[in-house]
Amino acid sequence: CGDMPLRCTRDHMSIEKPYADGVINWDHVEALFQYGIQDCMKVNSSANPLMLAETFFTDLDSKKKLMEICFESFDTPAMYIMKDGVLSAFSAGRPSALVVDMGARGTRITPVIDGYAIEKATISSPRGGDWLDQQLLARFEANKVTIKPWYECIGSATTATAKWANIHPSFRSMHVLDVVREAKSWMCFIPYQTIPGSRADYIARINMPPYELPDRTLVHSSEDVCFLPELLVTTSGTDSSGRNGSGSGDESGK
Repeated sequence: CGDMPLRCTRDHMSIEKPYADGVINWDHVEALFQYGIQDCMKVNSSANPLMLAETFFTDLDSKKKLMEICFESFDTPAMYIMKDGVLSAFSAGRPSALVVDMGARGTRITPVIDGYAIEKATISSPRGGDWLDQQLLARFEANKVTIKPWYECIGSATTATAKWANIHPSFRSMHVLDVVREAKSWMCFIPYQTIPGSRADYIARINMPPYELPDRTLVHSSEDVCFLPELLVTTSGTDSSGRNGSGSGDESGK
């Protein structure tokens, strides 16, 4: 657990997500709790009640398993699971609100009225941070830009190819996406007001410096890259399944 151990290259080490494809790996969940409560927060779980935000643990069986881990593995005296949309509304001091939760896995819009989340009116979309990273990576590949992780840029090309032959594809993909996220924070934006004239002219006018990849390749700003985050708030483009979301009225385009 944690970010730093993932920065050390190891042969055949794969990167897995604890919530992959809707299947929860409870060993991973317990390890994350261990890391968050004891290693990061450094609190005594047996002396502090827990209030958890409900995100992935929505069905009854998942909640039972979550409570089992908290009570048996961490000896917590009490716990409560609350809707994350409700917590977000109350953190802003509003018992009634329209909560827009835009995260890595997707976007969810939840109406909260008097402290209760209206489940039937909740709208979700697969468009989120991870989806946007994949879209930006596809833009780079379409523009013939090859992204290499930092460790492949050490030494000559021949030495690097032989040295990193045993790196697991999932580990390499994680580091490639790290570069994509940094490029996204450097190059991408959503204009706060209407841009007069051509967008291409606007990009040329602001004279944004190019982004330097780990192999020292320079990536210059372009319209399709800089304005990419607008896909999160518009109905144009395609969703994660490749369907056209423009004017379709389905959930993928919202």
